[in-house]
Amino acid sequence: EADNIVLKTAFGYQKLYFHDIEYVEAQNKRVIFFLRTGKTVKAAESLHSFEDRLCADDGFFKCHRSYLVYMPNVDNFSMTEIITKSGRSIPIARGYGKAFKEAYFAFVFRD
Repeated sequence: EADNIVLKTAFGYQKLYFHDIEYVEAQNKRVIFFLRTGKTVKAAESLHSFEDRLCADDGFFKCHRSYLVYMPNVDNFSMTEIITKSGRSIPIARGYGKAFKEAYFAFVFRD
């Protein structure tokens, strides 16, 4: 099972492990991966291309049109926002709260 993704960046190709990723944000036709370390990696691809590659089976969930969050790195959440383990805040779009909650618990308790 894939536990990493290879990104095309301005500096070439970079491999990221899922457990290092807190969330992915689309900004101006670029996608920024926010890592647990506080670093960011910018990829020259669309969020849509990552949505196809990173899905719920991998632990990723689209909580907003501009955000994919990695569920194992969620510290806590409400119906309107997610707080990551490093303390970053990610919005949950209206209408996504219930789906995120269901996906989160399904993922956490899947074993």
